[in-house]
Amino acid sequence: MTHGGAYIDDGGYIEGHTITNTDFSNTSNDALRVLDTTFTGCTFTETTWARAHISDATFTRCTMLGWTIPHSGLHDVTITDCRIGGLNAAASALRRVTIHGGKIDYLNLRDATLTDMTLRDVTIGELDVMGATLTNVTVTGTRITTLMMKDARCTNVDLRGADLTTVTNHEGLRGTTMRIDQFIDIAPQLAHIMGITLD
Repeated sequence: MTHGGAYIDDGGYIEGHTITNTDFSNTSNDALRVLDTTFTGCTFTETTWARAHISDATFTRCTMLGWTIPHSGLHDVTITDCRIGGLNAAASALRRVTIHGGKIDYLNLRDATLTDMTLRDVTIGELDVMGATLTNVTVTGTRITTLMMKDARCTNVDLRGADLTTVTNHEGLRGTTMRIDQFIDIAPQLAHIMGITLD
């Protein structure tokens, strides 16, 4: 497998490449710029791209077991059928990002800004949007075991296509749209928080 460093030029850019079966593991690059590039079958294990700018990029069937991209900007990015152990995009700005298929153990979007984002047919263990700002976010065909919503700010967030097991800090659901049966499912959690006994 080719090492990913070969694609990073001296100016800290990865631009205009089609990258296949390449290993970016155990690397750290600050303020990396990734433009107009496709990644297929690549590995990002313990990979840190802090303050990165990723635009017009696709990631397909990649393995990400500890991909850390805090304080980054992701614009027009598609992640398809990837196996993600942990993705840390805390305090990042994601615009027109689609995650389609695959499995994610922990998706850290804490304090991030999410705009025009879609989660479709994904299995997510923990989705952390605590302190995040979500605008025009759609979740369809997606199973989320734990959704962490503390201090989240939501505008036009559609959760009707989500299979939710546990939601924490329910006040963060203000501004979302849910199905009636979803609300019934979390009603016991709400009752417990409010000190209501259900009989």
